[in-house]
Amino acid sequence: MPNLPPILACAAALMLALAPAAAAAQTPLYPKDEDAIHQSVLLLIDQTNNDPMATLAAYAQSDRVTSVNGETIATGWDALVNQTRAQVRAQPPGAFTVQPGKLDIVGMGPDHALVVAPLTMFHRVNGSVVSVSGSMTLAYERTDGGWKIIHEHYSEGLDEQTRMRLSQGAGRVTGADLLRLLLIGVGGTPTRLLNAMTEMLASRGCTAR
Repeated sequence: MPNLPPILACAAALMLALAPAAAAAQTPLYPKDEDAIHQSVLLLIDQTNNDPMATLAAYAQSDRVTSVNGETIATGWDALVNQTRAQVRAQPPGAFTVQPGKLDIVGMGPDHALVVAPLTMFHRVNGSVVSVSGSMTLAYERTDGGWKIIHEHYSEGLDEQTRMRLSQGAGRVTGADLLRLLLIGVGGTPTRLLNAMTEMLASRGCTAR
């Protein structure tokens, strides 16, 4: 180990000490449990694309359930339901679709599992389809009703083509554009959303409808 300042040396020693515990926390899942979680994720994606309100069946009805989308955090079952309803009102089924990549499912003890996967969202904007890459993390918990999601985290980013399109003000600003700014591009804070909308509307050739 190279010579480190005392505080860094202590931190490094702590990380080495915790490494075996972290490795032990990743407990292999029984094949039936891994398959159940895999099928749950695939159903979640299908319902997201076709019937978003139906996705709520995949979550634990608990005050501990949490959902993180960009900078937006929903805590508790009621908040999750309200968030889903708001998203459906903003973007009805068919406005976008989600396609996941390879699902990595890791057991975290006998009653918990972690799912990590890349994803691509396809938005319909001005009659064309715009792709947005991202990733998702789902924490599952074993319950009396089967494996349920206790935490989710989605991160998304605009691809270069979309950034160029928006920066040049090509075409009109649609509801999908504004929602993408809210949920993806600016993280959902009112000030940043207002600034982004102002820049888009001020761009040459860009009009609102």
